Amino acid sequence: MAAYEVETTFYCADDPVVRAARAAQNGRRPAAGAIEAALAENANRGEYGRAVALALCRLRDASAYWERRTDELPKVQQ
Repeated sequence: MAAYEVETTFYCADDPVVRAARAAQNGRRPAAGAIEAALAENANRGEYGRAVALALCRLRDASAYWERRTDELPKVQQ
């Protein structure tokens, strides 16, 4: 775990998106504004948190397109 920086660089339990996801996982509703704050650029330090935030943003973009709330194709490249 030390060689791959799992507990320092990869996974930061205090990243806002990780805290919001854990709250939802445990049946709690994230605090008001917590999800938007967690998705803000540079809000998350760990690679895992940034990946989760990116996935949520892309899912939102795709959902908006498929629900016809926008005509803009979702950006799917990294």
